[in-house]
Amino acid sequence: MEKLAHLRDTQPDLYGRLGAVAHIALGHYEADKKNAAAHGRNVDEGN
Repeated sequence: MEKLAHLRDTQPDLYGRLGAVAHIALGHYEADKKNAAAHGRNVDEGN
């Protein structure tokens, strides 16, 4: 998911051609990560 987020940030045209499932999955991943961080969980890459 981190690689997908990087792709979205660095190559938006390519990211835009990906399917809706990838966009939805990334949205859920980022929401879960934000929620975990808000509850004191370590969400640094690699954990």
